[in-house]
Amino acid sequence: MLEETELAVGGAEMREEHSALNKLGEDLRTLQSQYENREKNIEETAGKVQSLQKEYDRYQDHKTAIDKLKIMKQKKLWLEYNERKTDFEKAKAISVDKKKELQVGLPARYQMLFC
Repeated sequence: MLEETELAVGGAEMREEHSALNKLGEDLRTLQSQYENREKNIEETAGKVQSLQKEYDRYQDHKTAIDKLKIMKQKKLWLEYNERKTDFEKAKAISVDKKKELQVGLPARYQMLFC
């Protein structure tokens, strides 16, 4: 009945304009709905990115700690080697000193045994 009234009062042009307005209104609602859906999707994606960033940061911290641990193990081996080398050099020096002490009190014919 509204269409008949539009046709009677305003003619075909008014009816076409009203139809176009109705279509634009529907298009606007559709676009607003799409916009809201995309906004929601962006918020969800941002939350996921933030969560993944935290997970990535934890992974990087873990990887850094493991790398540091490997380096520390290598340093430990190197320190143990140096400690044993120092102990050996001290023992060798003591041995040389003891040989010299023994040579001082021995007759010349026995001193050749300690060379």
